[in-house]
Amino acid sequence: MNRCRLIQVMVVMAVLMGGAVWDEACTQSRPTADQIKRQLLPPDLGTIKTMGVRVRTEKGERQIAAKPREVNLNIPFELNIAEISADALPILRELGLALSSGELRGNVFEIQGHTCILGDPEFNLDLSQRRAEAVKNHLVTQFGLNPEQLLTRGFGASKPLTDNDTEAGREQNRRVTVVNTMRPYAGKLAQPAVQVQAVFRRGQTERSMTPGIVLREDDDYAVSFKAAHPCYVYVYQKDARGKWQQLFPSSAESMEVSSQHNPVQPGIVYRLPESKNRWLCLDEAKGTEHLVVVAYPTEVPRPVEVCQAVLSSHLDYRVAQATAAASPGDEGVKTMGVKGTRETYRTAPRRPRPEVARLKNVDSSKLFQWQLSFDHR
Repeated sequence: MNRCRLIQVMVVMAVLMGGAVWDEACTQSRPTADQIKRQLLPPDLGTIKTMGVRVRTEKGERQIAAKPREVNLNIPFELNIAEISADALPILRELGLALSSGELRGNVFEIQGHTCILGDPEFNLDLSQRRAEAVKNHLVTQFGLNPEQLLTRGFGASKPLTDNDTEAGREQNRRVTVVNTMRPYAGKLAQPAVQVQAVFRRGQTERSMTPGIVLREDDDYAVSFKAAHPCYVYVYQKDARGKWQQLFPSSAESMEVSSQHNPVQPGIVYRLPESKNRWLCLDEAKGTEHLVVVAYPTEVPRPVEVCQAVLSSHLDYRVAQATAAASPGDEGVKTMGVKGTRETYRTAPRRPRPEVARLKNVDSSKLFQWQLSFDHR
């Protein structure tokens, strides 16, 4: 049996036994959020519940408790230091994206710190605890996870993965283990507080866009937002043809309106387009167009469906409207592209589905919404 085949067999056996093994390919390179999620999710043994797995038997179904799942991450720390280093940020970003995803955000996790055998045992125990807490604090402040959702525990050198006789072995033992306890998180996620502003430029004059405003072919526009806490923000525009374009995070169709990504950081103004010297422009289709902004404490799997629900009022809760003001008259804005590039996106139109009001994994009471409709003439 060749080496690659052996690795595949070992991974399959681990999944069948309900364990969590990080395969060699993932150890050698930085794991992605999807890879981390696969390690922390329970094995697909039927209809998965938060607290267990339903298994079909000859006499019907029975529910068994789902075993905790874990992943070992080699998060780099400087020698005898517990502060998060710049080298650790990429892997912590992937971890944060995984834990705040729709599949995992409802569980309680334990973050465990481990060291190698070198050094004083009491110091190592304290260091491992402080490193686990540093990872937790980073996830709370940068990804909006609730502190009560993340437990911490330091083990020092008491639980090595391999022997400590070589530096390679000691490096594997210096790690952070993230455990999905399979216990549901009963705490509440707060609704994001987001300030949104849309402005247009006519000639050299900039003005705020207001609901129902009329925009002309030669006008330019931009959208900006600022969140009070870390959260996931999605900005979409629906044109007169009924097509939806994702402006934030940028998509291929939006021609990289912004280089920033979710989750957004508190107190920072995000502008679309990112550069103050660039503006959005309209395509040739005239009629009513819509801007929709939604924000949620964690990642939204299909944000365009949420925006469709907001715009069609399929969700039975209040939508934050742009502040109404007196219209200055015959005015307009160019949208659906960055000014200077007349390309239009080519995605197929998507129709709202009747069941969009009952979107899975989205709690309407925790969803921030903002919309503004204007006429393109």
